[in-house]
Amino acid sequence: MAEESLPDRAVRLFKGFFSAPAPSGFRPRLTNLPFSLHLVAGASAVELFPSGPLDSLRFYQRHHASLHHELEYVVCLPARASPEAFRAYSLIRLRPEERIPLTDLNELEKSLKRSYGTMIQLPRSRPLLERQYSNDLNDEDPPEGLNRVRPPQGERAGPGRLTVAETLDIIIKELQGPEVISWLEGAFRQPPPRGRVEHRYYLDATARLYVVRDHFEEGKALYRAETSEAALRPERPPR
Repeated sequence: MAEESLPDRAVRLFKGFFSAPAPSGFRPRLTNLPFSLHLVAGASAVELFPSGPLDSLRFYQRHHASLHHELEYVVCLPARASPEAFRAYSLIRLRPEERIPLTDLNELEKSLKRSYGTMIQLPRSRPLLERQYSNDLNDEDPPEGLNRVRPPQGERAGPGRLTVAETLDIIIKELQGPEVISWLEGAFRQPPPRGRVEHRYYLDATARLYVVRDHFEEGKALYRAETSEAALRPERPPR
């Protein structure tokens, strides 16, 4: 009997995926991701996020080959499980009707100032990226793979002002997924080179998956992945 290919396995795993959809209400915040997440890409799987501490200021960037595809499968693999233990996790529908708005950063800063006044100033995300890239995207595209923002080293608090590290902690704890993503997307002001598309994958504090599709001509679109109730709590492998 021929070995099942990854695309065939994905189709099988996602068959009936939404017979028990996840409730739209409260989801607990997580400090740890008990599984890794993998994007099914042709005959292989690309690891988007490893298991371990959940960091909502982290994202995965991929230079995408297709300008027109509408569907992506993401599977999860419980920590310490065999590679054959993939389970269906999320389905991403890249269709116009599935788009959700990005938050205007000026409005986001106004919202924060209503709670913290002049103590808080929303920093630019671009200088805080752990893996930097050229200011001119024609010279060097933003690097593929995992990236994240980090507070500056040796920062001192100004009089009556929160530090960047303190502000990042507020962003993590108080903002919703699309708001955090909108702030992080401020690091990508220029469109991709002509004929190119970039996908950036994000997790919020509840392990809900999002993707920003950055099209060289059409601009950015934010999508929230659909996740089943069963996939939210993958079984751990037996000890």
